[in-house]
Amino acid sequence: MINKVICETKRLLIREYTAVDGKELGAFAGKEFITRWLPDWIGAEEWATPWIKGKVMNGYKLNNPMEGILFYAVIEKESGKIVGNVGVHSFNVNEVGVAYFINEDYKCRGYITEAMQSFVEYIFSKFGYEYLITTIQPDNLGSIAVAKKIGFDYIETINIVDDGQIEELPFNYYHLENLNRQN
Repeated sequence: MINKVICETKRLLIREYTAVDGKELGAFAGKEFITRWLPDWIGAEEWATPWIKGKVMNGYKLNNPMEGILFYAVIEKESGKIVGNVGVHSFNVNEVGVAYFINEDYKCRGYITEAMQSFVEYIFSKFGYEYLITTIQPDNLGSIAVAKKIGFDYIETINIVDDGQIEELPFNYYHLENLNRQN
């Protein structure tokens, strides 16, 4: 099945998921490298396929991050493998946030930074948002480095209960302004 490609870089494709991607995504997304920062991905090996078939596919139909999630597979062109995940979703009532993670086997190659630079440009162009946010746990130095490289500015540390958590935890709140926005 051919999936809709939304972004392309020198080394990567960012495309819509299909149900057949669930096994490959779940195999790496449920590992401790991801779940220590994103506990809602615990057990992804079991639920990634139904999650894609339901929530992700519904997000593509809605095509509005304020109404549903828009998550995409990051594909290494050379191998055709899913190496990461990028997404956009509502945050609080009136903000839109981006999320991302990389398969541990592909870390430190610049892939997720490359993917996010392209993805953020796509989101700004498609939806015209004034700005995007991201929230990152203060000890997640890899994700913080990615956010800074693509231009996010640290605003403050906030306490939130994120997906998969049972208590409030501190998260760094970052902001990226759309410098190309037409008023």
